[in-house]
Amino acid sequence: MKNFKTAFGITLGAWALTVWTAAQCSTVSHSGVLQIFSGPTAQGACAILADHRMSCWGSGGSFVETNAINGLRIKSVAVGSNTVCALLEDTSVWCKGDNTHGQLGNGTFGGATTDFGPVIYARLFARRQFGDVTAIVAGTRHFCALKSDTSVWCWGSNSDDQLGDFSVPDGADSNVPVTVVVALGHGSSKPLTNAMSITAGAFSTCASLLETDGTYSGACWGNNIRGQLGNGESGTDSNSPTAVSIDGDPTHKLGIAPMPGSIMAGDIHTCTLVPNADPYSVACFGNNFFGETSSGVSSNELPKPVIFPDSTPLTGASALATGYTGSCVILVDRTVACWGDNSHGEMGNHALDYNHAFSPVPVTNFDGSTLGDIQQIVMGQYFTCALTTSRSVLCWGDNSKQQLGVGQPHGPKDNPVETPVDGPIFYDGLDD
Repeated sequence: MKNFKTAFGITLGAWALTVWTAAQCSTVSHSGVLQIFSGPTAQGACAILADHRMSCWGSGGSFVETNAINGLRIKSVAVGSNTVCALLEDTSVWCKGDNTHGQLGNGTFGGATTDFGPVIYARLFARRQFGDVTAIVAGTRHFCALKSDTSVWCWGSNSDDQLGDFSVPDGADSNVPVTVVVALGHGSSKPLTNAMSITAGAFSTCASLLETDGTYSGACWGNNIRGQLGNGESGTDSNSPTAVSIDGDPTHKLGIAPMPGSIMAGDIHTCTLVPNADPYSVACFGNNFFGETSSGVSSNELPKPVIFPDSTPLTGASALATGYTGSCVILVDRTVACWGDNSHGEMGNHALDYNHAFSPVPVTNFDGSTLGDIQQIVMGQYFTCALTTSRSVLCWGDNSKQQLGVGQPHGPKDNPVETPVDGPIFYDGLDD
């Protein structure tokens, strides 16, 4: 392993279900954070606490907490640019926020909601609550869900074929979930069924697939303007999953790590964990204008290893995150390395003023020491958040929409600051 020297687009009212006053919060004991969530174009983040409350911050307002939805606990969250969806313990999905493109998945278009409502699906002219979901992800204006039968369903914007169902025309959005299908040629198709995990870029979607020999591969669909589908092409969108390939031949698939999160999509780049090192190396494809693929070229339509300036590949990666124009990994020693756009300090290495990282750099604390004890990392639009092994949250980068959760909007932070996820509300600007 290469050695290092030792945080949504609408008013926050659309996020609010239960808003806790400072007095109420003071009576709630700190219980720690189980998991954190954001998205490549999100201007905020959410966390699920140990008591299964959901706490969200950013988008220009204070912390907003949700105790339960429809009387059920929250298991997971997907954060779009204007809409938030939650996976509940009964495997249903509920959403709130902007619905311009049908992001709420409730059979309607337009408007916005401030309360969570269920996603539904159409079947034999009847509409039923969407369920049997094991994971959800969000792009800019589309959402996707992985079901227990390993199928993938998507809804919302189809501006770039990111829904993966060619029966939905390019640009014709869907206000209910549709099944992602694999084109077989001559107009025939079959549902994508062997998906193990999913990820959404701004206008693209990817999945890790279980192959018949027990290995894992990647498939992507949607926008491909900079080669972020990894199929050897650029500029041509795909309305059906295409294999992430090592050489452009769809039968020569890139092997990826057999774990959730082994493929992660950013705005117009994608990265994967590759099982050829201890434990994994990283390969990226797509846009590299800001160094987000660390490949040494402006864009690459095929996976290339993330490298250091001396061309040594990054190894020892155990978890992966991609954001708007950057990427990060957690290494086996629980430190963090990032590469890409640093215009807002999202690399966390004390280097603002557009000092982009074209190869991995260590995230450091305020005193210059290496950030450690990290168990999860997420990236949003120009900011990054990490969950520590002690279950606290640290964030760094852009804070213009209070993505860091540290008070009134102010300048970016180029090193991690603690986000008081379970703390009192200190800014009453929900309708600003």
